[in-house]
This record gives sequence, C-alpha cells and structure tokens, in this order.
Amino acid sequence: MRHVKGKCVAGRKGISYRSIIGLTKRPAKCQCVWARINLGQEICGCPPDKEKQKCRHDGQMMIKSTIKYHVSPQRCTAVFQKAEISPCAGQTQLFWVKFGSCDRLTCLKTRVIFKRVSEACKCVVKSLSVTEAKGDKRRLSCHFTGVGTSRKFATTVGFTLSDGMTQTIVLKKSVGANMQPSNV
Repeated sequence: MRHVKGKCVAGRKGISYRSIIGLTKRPAKCQCVWARINLGQEICGCPPDKEKQKCRHDGQMMIKSTIKYHVSPQRCTAVFQKAEISPCAGQTQLFWVKFGSCDRLTCLKTRVIFKRVSEACKCVVKSLSVTEAKGDKRRLSCHFTGVGTSRKFATTVGFTLSDGMTQTIVLKKSVGANMQPSNV
C-alpha cells in the first residue's frame, strides 16, 4: 500500500488538516487496478502564536504572556510562557551625568544626574540636579578658562528633584558649625 497526503487546508479554530489516502492494487474485471482508501486526516498546522502584554499592578514591569502552538501527533499542543519585562530594557544608557559650568559669583557647580526609570509601564527619564562647591575643604575655588579666583565661602549644597514637582533643599555649613537647613 502506498500513502498519499493531500495539501494542508485551514479548518476551524485555526487548525489545519490534511487528508491521508492509501493506494492499493485490487483485482477488478481480471485486472489489477489502483483503489483509493481514505485513511483519515492529520493535523498539519496550528493556530498562530498569541501574545498579550499588560502592566503589572505597581507599574514597574510589563507582564508578557505568550501562547505558542506546536504540532504533535493528532493535536496542537499549547506552550504557555510568562515573562516580566522592564519598559527600559534595551535602552543604551540607563544612567548618565551632565556637568554644568562653575558660577563665577557663588563658586558653585551644577551636576545633573539622569536616570531612566519605569513609571506606569513606560520608560521615563528622571533627573536630579546637585549643586556643589568646588575645591577642597580649606579653600573653595573656581577656575574659569585660565582665570582663577579664590574666595572663602560657607559650603552650600543644593538638591533639586525634577519630576514635575520641584523642591529645593539647601544645607549650609560654616567652619565649626553643624549642618542646618536654610530657607530658600
């Protein structure tokens, strides 16, 4: 007996089938002729893969659910996969710093720290602005394109959070004094 498979035809629910026909020789009117015998059908294709994404309740990660179908004998087998993916995954830089120039009047330099974070399942850039005095603890100095100035200042450090709400905290320290917040 010879087996002949038909072409793959799409059926219900995305499952494709193909008929299997057997050919065998049988006597008919004193001659051997080929006779077709329907042997049934087999599954030759499964539904396409399904993928869903939803935001985790805390908004930090995306939950990716995938259903992949594989043809196994006489049925489609589903394989379920779940993965948590950060919205910032695959970004080239998650953290970087930019430096500002030194202010001639206050002898302070601003440094802005940028960081990519997940918020409501979107990758957003947050920034933290830090103002710091330049120089060592004995003498603060700024240097401007070859011109150097040296002044004695109380060390002033300021933090600015830039995320829609701006808040400035300035701490002043004089020689021999404790760190105390000052009004801004």
